[in-house]
Amino acid sequence: MIDPTIDARFWDFIIFGVFALLIPGWTALVTLPRVRKLPAEELNRLRPRLYIEAIVLQWVMAAIALHPVFLRGADYSQLGLTNALPDLPRLAGGLCLVILALLALAWQQQNIKRMPEGRAMVREAVQRFAFLMPRTRNERFFWIVVSLHAGVCEELFFRGYLFGVLNSLGPWWAAAVAAALLFGMGHAYQGVRGVASTGIIGAVAIGLYLLTGSLWVGMLAHAVYDVQGGEFGRWALYGKDDSAPTHA
Repeated sequence: MIDPTIDARFWDFIIFGVFALLIPGWTALVTLPRVRKLPAEELNRLRPRLYIEAIVLQWVMAAIALHPVFLRGADYSQLGLTNALPDLPRLAGGLCLVILALLALAWQQQNIKRMPEGRAMVREAVQRFAFLMPRTRNERFFWIVVSLHAGVCEELFFRGYLFGVLNSLGPWWAAAVAAALLFGMGHAYQGVRGVASTGIIGAVAIGLYLLTGSLWVGMLAHAVYDVQGGEFGRWALYGKDDSAPTHA
């Protein structure tokens, strides 16, 4: 198992506070409540803009995560961006686990779709942030782009940079718990259940990182999971593909 560390500086904790607590808290408590109150037509016009803003924020997070390499002389491997040949067997093993997990998730979703009450059950689960779910073909494309960015940028920030800094301050397990909690808080807009579930996902992602020695597999899993989530929520809210709206 790897033990990645990045020397902590005082500004790292300011960054953590801003991106893992302040921005998510402001979004959950101020921005999104205002957005939810908008008329449906205005929400439909605003949704692509929300996706673009999310992409920009993710790029900023990725740039911050990479600053130890460019400003502190850290190595890419300290951020989980290794491409060493000895790591390939672990990467392959991690990839097989991820594929099995994603197949199990897809199987579970298909079973839910066949349940008479399945759509209502999922609709209730995603209702809090239904206004973010993609509706049109263009929005589905945007959602995929956002998901790909989230897979790369959020893994780099929370599992590479944040975990590496926290790991320099104490035992790896404490750093893993703290990083998972901060990842959960970063999804405060999803409510208490969303914070708890994403915190658990964050812990699993850190475990995958430690076992494989790289973020690459976690990035792929994160992106595919988000794409699936968007499509599943879209099915619950708007029905089959051929009955969903095709124009913004």
